[in-house]
Amino acid sequence: MGKISVETDNVFKISLPGYDVNTATPEQCAVHSGFDYPKIEESLEGYEEITLPSSISPGVTTLKTITHNYGYVPNVLVYIDTLGGGLYGTQFEILPYIFTTPVDLWYEYDVTSTQLKINIHFADIFGGGATTYPPAGDTVGFKWQVWVND
Repeated sequence: MGKISVETDNVFKISLPGYDVNTATPEQCAVHSGFDYPKIEESLEGYEEITLPSSISPGVTTLKTITHNYGYVPNVLVYIDTLGGGLYGTQFEILPYIFTTPVDLWYEYDVTSTQLKINIHFADIFGGGATTYPPAGDTVGFKWQVWVND
């Protein structure tokens, strides 16, 4: 649980239906300024369309790196928008997103104390090396949010 205001704090709160805002406890509120809610820095929220390589090598390929330098591993949300549809039409699915036909591919992210990396992972299960099958060469969109808790 986040911090709770003390009696001397100025409190902003919106009670849940059925509760009096003047007597509602923090747990009976939709919003209560005494809780330390996660925040999103404007510079660490974004959307970008990325054209994938026309040939995807086995292993992990980083598509986008977002630097935050918080010094701790923050909470993040990353979504994929496949745009053109192709063999796997989806809009704003949360990562990881798995694409299994005709090859084993998935989109994932890795977050450290300094960076968020959005990746595509190709598992070369047939031993043929790099793949040129879709989604290779497709354009996909990524929406991300890096949260700070200060």
